[in-house]
Amino acid sequence: MSKSLVGSFVLASGLLISLPASAQTCFTEGATGNGPTLPATCVNVTIEDQHNEQVTLAVSAIRQGEDITNFFEWTSDLDGYIGRSSTITASLSAGEHTIRAYSTMPHLRSYYDEITVSVGQQVNNCVTEAPSTVETYDEWYTLDFTNATTADINVSWLRYEDGERIHYKTIKENGSASFTGYPGNNWIVTDSNDQCLSVHTTGYNNDTILISK
Repeated sequence: MSKSLVGSFVLASGLLISLPASAQTCFTEGATGNGPTLPATCVNVTIEDQHNEQVTLAVSAIRQGEDITNFFEWTSDLDGYIGRSSTITASLSAGEHTIRAYSTMPHLRSYYDEITVSVGQQVNNCVTEAPSTVETYDEWYTLDFTNATTADINVSWLRYEDGERIHYKTIKENGSASFTGYPGNNWIVTDSNDQCLSVHTTGYNNDTILISK
């Protein structure tokens, strides 16, 4: 997995400021005969829109200067096959899905990329509230929060060492916000009374989180 960074981190007063980022999967292409090594083929899956269980996904892929996105199909590790197209809208079951877009070009290797999509009511896992850690400073990923409740929610980063809640954003009803962190960073979602709704940890994929409770 190689990264195409369209955002960056800003460190100010010891706080981690989140800016947008995206990731893609790239495949090295061998040389033909004695010719030069060909450009890598990179595949990038993105979530274009999500409203409850309805999720719109898109894939982009260029191979040797040619757009190959029309050759892609989609699967979910929970729901199985979900479609064929460069852009699809799928109704997903509740749970955390690993979505894969993969190419089906005749006589060529399969190119793919994956993304995690969370659907349905979040489990209250507030007992796991703990200070953030850092597993690596070489990678960073984005958590995209969508507020599907009827009230405002607050997203805070749990500070290193002492776990203090550092408020990042209040998300209105049907609103969304993205936060970038290192693997091991912890985030807490609270209601207007500062009561915990759920805790989430930045992993090794960009994740979409629907808050519906």
